[in-house]
Amino acid sequence: MARRRKYRKRNQPIWKDIDWGVQSDTVREVSALVLGVLGIILVLSIFAAAGSTGLFFAKLLDSLFGYVGYFIPFVFVIVSAVLLFPRRFTLRPISYIGIILAVIFIPALVDPFGGIIGEGVRSIFTSMIGPIAALVLVLGLSVISVLVAFNTSITSIRERFFPSEEE
Repeated sequence: MARRRKYRKRNQPIWKDIDWGVQSDTVREVSALVLGVLGIILVLSIFAAAGSTGLFFAKLLDSLFGYVGYFIPFVFVIVSAVLLFPRRFTLRPISYIGIILAVIFIPALVDPFGGIIGEGVRSIFTSMIGPIAALVLVLGLSVISVLVAFNTSITSIRERFFPSEEE
């Protein structure tokens, strides 16, 4: 007796049975390469070596982040390197949150030169608690975000640079 052929239902898409899963290492490495390429293009755009698109990105970085925008491409390259070499560097999810918060709060420290983001954050805090308290708050939030980004503490930094003489 002959076997019956299995026919696909008429409204069922062809790609339903295809496995679209990607390994986590592949996702990590592709993300690292995208961030690295974007970071290098942004670095080239700062030096006017990336054409008209680079000029657009340079102006965008300058208007959003002000002087701090010159460091953003290097952050992309560093995060890319950390993602490419996971055995040498460890970056926890909380570190990403710290990096994002640092990108938000550090431009607010240099208020007239912090771009739209720095000006916006600083003006929100200034309208709520006044200019001096806003500066203190932004300074504290910037330090906290850097500590979270690097997963360190003030005590460990102090011990690294100023070791105790009791040992």
